[in-house]
Amino acid sequence: MTVPMIGRLGMAAAWLLLFPVATAVALDRGVTILKQPTGNLIVSKGRDGLLVIGDVDIKRPALIAATLGGEVPKAIVDTDPDTGFIMSRGDGSVLYMANGRLLHATLDGLLKVPSSKMSAATPTRLIVALADSDTVHLNGDEIGLFRVQSGLVAGACAALFPAAHLLHVGRLYTPGQYPAIDVARGGSISGLIGAVGRLINIGGPEVQFVPAHGEPVSRDRLIAYRNMLMIVRNRVQAAMQRGQTLKQIQAARLTADLDPRWARGPVQGADFVARVHASLLKPPGEG
Repeated sequence: MTVPMIGRLGMAAAWLLLFPVATAVALDRGVTILKQPTGNLIVSKGRDGLLVIGDVDIKRPALIAATLGGEVPKAIVDTDPDTGFIMSRGDGSVLYMANGRLLHATLDGLLKVPSSKMSAATPTRLIVALADSDTVHLNGDEIGLFRVQSGLVAGACAALFPAAHLLHVGRLYTPGQYPAIDVARGGSISGLIGAVGRLINIGGPEVQFVPAHGEPVSRDRLIAYRNMLMIVRNRVQAAMQRGQTLKQIQAARLTADLDPRWARGPVQGADFVARVHASLLKPPGEG
């Protein structure tokens, strides 16, 4: 059931003026999907405190806090680190931002802070990178966070909420759109295919996959997306093996049969082919 966000989370009046169409979908175990123009968020709320996960603008974390009716989240996990943060410490830590400073901590340590010690004066702690995959027990659920080494960018992550049958996949899945793979920041077509395949296996048939933008989708939709990625990669790779240049490959319109379904966003077929081509020329190093 979809209800106005103000009815579920006590949204601040200023936020209503900024984003009047924001809504909330309440699910099991205190889990809520916040659907807003800036992106979908998943919130876990209960006796252990508040955890927010989604594609977050690191310059505007206060706007996220404003939707929570005065409650301070113990952490906000960014599924898609816009600044390309990559963790390499190997000690299970996370890189987070508070009061404009980048700091290290463990996810478990951040979430174990008693809710009674959280107040409006507590700085918003925005996690911008995970060292590795992690599992946290919060509000009666066993939330899994999965780091993805190379997809659209290096260092993205997904989050599984088993009790609510939800998996937030961030920008790893773009409904009706070719993905904006950023090769310069560690993204790759093969890495994205591997990441989506991993999400499909993690989620299972009963899970709904929540993208950064758009409606939650079934596993079948994610499988169709992965198939499209594989088709384009294989076509571009075959053309490169025949010695064709990027200009020649683009002129062949290898995505013509796919464009009606997937070229509905800013990345058009020729652009996506160029990104795939660049990715195949320079595969990212696995760290």
